[in-house]
Amino acid sequence: MKTLTDLASSEVSCICGKRHRIATRIIRCGRNILPELCRLPEECGFRGCGLVVSDFNTHRAAGRKSARLLAESGHSFQELLLSGEEVHADSKHLHEVNEGIAAYHPSWLLAVGSGSICDLVKTAAHRNALPFAVVATAASMDGYLSANAAIFEQGIKKQHSNLSPAAGIIADTAILLNAPSGMTRAGLGDALGKFTSLLEWKLNHLLTGEFYCPAAAELIRREIQVLISSASGTADPFPDALIRTLLATGIAMQMMGNSTPASAGEHYFSHALDTFECAVHGRIRAAHGDQVALGTWKLLHLYAGLQKHPNLLPRDGIRYRRHTEEWTRLGVDLKDLLRTKSALLSALPDPAGILLSAEFRKETESLLRHLPVLRRIYAEHGLPVRAEMLGISPRTETFAWEHAVDMRTRFCLMDLIGTSETDVHPDRPQENNENHHRRKKTDDDRPERQQSQPVIA
Repeated sequence: MKTLTDLASSEVSCICGKRHRIATRIIRCGRNILPELCRLPEECGFRGCGLVVSDFNTHRAAGRKSARLLAESGHSFQELLLSGEEVHADSKHLHEVNEGIAAYHPSWLLAVGSGSICDLVKTAAHRNALPFAVVATAASMDGYLSANAAIFEQGIKKQHSNLSPAAGIIADTAILLNAPSGMTRAGLGDALGKFTSLLEWKLNHLLTGEFYCPAAAELIRREIQVLISSASGTADPFPDALIRTLLATGIAMQMMGNSTPASAGEHYFSHALDTFECAVHGRIRAAHGDQVALGTWKLLHLYAGLQKHPNLLPRDGIRYRRHTEEWTRLGVDLKDLLRTKSALLSALPDPAGILLSAEFRKETESLLRHLPVLRRIYAEHGLPVRAEMLGISPRTETFAWEHAVDMRTRFCLMDLIGTSETDVHPDRPQENNENHHRRKKTDDDRPERQQSQPVIA
């Protein structure tokens, strides 16, 4: 197996029978390497004038220095500072990037930031047929090198696949270490989500014949094993191991052309939370990686329970029809997606035979062996195991858990088995009055919010 750096700008004849082309030319990861930005445009094959895109926070973190380095090395470029204190990957800010491209007519783009900035620039670059590179400012997500982006459009997080990935990236761990601790925690949560996403990739392969590449899966597993071995600290080698895991996941997604190796039930839970929060409160409350961490924790316990008492649901599509009505009451239109999902579910082979097969049980047991070390990592890094830790009410958490199946036409374990309250809240203790009053207050706990929310069955 090649190293992460060796995979850059390569074409691999794989054991899966396909040839995987990695479009990213340059992958630089290390401490105090930002000055290597001076030669990155030439190494990526960029010509002409560039456009450096950042926001207020990422400009302070690395944008100002990146601009100085580019200017000192003789590169021609303009700067675009996106508006607002908090920039999200949404249609409003995507329009702002597209307007900047129309105004400055660049030949290439440079994204200085993390998840939102990267997804905005990636989407705009693809739509305008422009190459782009990235200066990472936080080890907060796995999409830096992927061919995918998620953009909030009309209250729904829409996945855009088969985009042109970054031609190059500089991930300076000295910069990553200065990122807010919450962003690093979110990146760790996103990385640990690969345990369940890889398992559910195999599940979809067995259920529907979805293409599965053992080499892409092993690329992620190898890096995540290094990560969990180093996750007891916050200094080197943890930041290096974390960003390498996130970058390796992006390369695996490039190999597949989609997010199948990196996103499953744990991510769909996060997407359902985001969609609900935007519909009801008009904003996203928690970081994506934190929500993925919570979804991963819940899904791990659901798989542990599967070993003991699988509770298979009927495949009649009634649940999806009920969910369609519930989303419609929130002003979210998912009827076409859920109609397709219902038809796919009814055409599945016997899920019980697959879930209880020797092949899938072996995969599940391999995952569950990591549960003790994951429990320790969650505790040491403050990763959420209850929704209240994110300022989200148990009621909203339950809604998102039940409706995670609505986010994509792919399947996750929740599509197939029933979930009890214990499955949703595996680690919730019985609260006494003191603990109840000391826990973090959520918007859903406030009477005025409760009155404004729709009734959810």
